[in-house]
Amino acid sequence: MKRKRVMMGIGLVVCLGTGWVLLGRQAQEKESDPVKLTPHMYQVRLENAYVRVLEYHSKPGEKEAMHFHPPGVVYSLSDSTVRLTDRQGHTEEVHLHAGEVSWRNKTWHASENSGNTEIHVLAIELKMPLEDLK
Repeated sequence: MKRKRVMMGIGLVVCLGTGWVLLGRQAQEKESDPVKLTPHMYQVRLENAYVRVLEYHSKPGEKEAMHFHPPGVVYSLSDSTVRLTDRQGHTEEVHLHAGEVSWRNKTWHASENSGNTEIHVLAIELKMPLEDLK
């Protein structure tokens, strides 16, 4: 009986710890919302229970601090160049072309408009796990 209570207690601690970690991660992601961090660059064009559509503008040389994006689609409205840096410090320069559509997995990154033209994109962010879309 005592062993059973100990095992149940351990299970409860593991469950609570896992929940705490997941809630902490969600809170961290919400605190790293680019719309809140750089509102002059983002405009929410549509938001419902399924998606959030963001319009993004960045002038040459403009930078964004580290922030989070859930998975979704990015549609480029201009030819531009962006330098992305992930949380591990890996940097990548990406050339965007007007009319280009791409998929973006959930990501953390900082960005800099490293080109000489304005970046103008639409980002369609999913608000539910992909497996729920089936």
